[in-house]
Amino acid sequence: MKRNLPWANRHYLKIADPARVADLALPYFEKAGLEMRPDAAGLAYLASIMAIATSSVDRLDQIPERLDPVFRYLPEKTLSQPTTRAEMDQEKAGLVVRALAEELAQTPRLDRDRFRSVANEVKKRTGQKGKDLFHPIRVALTGMPAGAELDLLIPAIDRGAELPADAGLPPVLGCRERAAAFVRALDQFA
Repeated sequence: MKRNLPWANRHYLKIADPARVADLALPYFEKAGLEMRPDAAGLAYLASIMAIATSSVDRLDQIPERLDPVFRYLPEKTLSQPTTRAEMDQEKAGLVVRALAEELAQTPRLDRDRFRSVANEVKKRTGQKGKDLFHPIRVALTGMPAGAELDLLIPAIDRGAELPADAGLPPVLGCRERAAAFVRALDQFA
């Protein structure tokens, strides 16, 4: 019977009211070092991104780690990882990241369709596709080599960047700013 408990938890987290899950997860964000005292707009935002976490966790205490790329972005730390650094040192990855930063500099905040459009422009400019395209984009925008589906995560990051400072959540750095910061960090490590 114990083997079914994680599955059951995941099932109920997926079907639970996202606002309730967001509220129940608040103490776990605190334990993870993310101070959260959301107002109504902050809680609504958290609820809107819960599907990113609840699709792949079994317990509430796993939610902050799954959503960490939304709230914490440290490109220098990412590039200090030897494996990630080696991947980003490859010419094709650098081309993708720089083209991404240039595209985002002239693009409004991303929703799912705009993200796809930007990815297609980067693909056209660099000739990269598949993993050679999306892995550098993921690393540059999330600081992580793996994680949630980019079509969900990237728009969530940019929606978070638009929250007012008094929403009671840690500030979210937008994708445009992340890409520029990543290029600067790459240049520092060169």
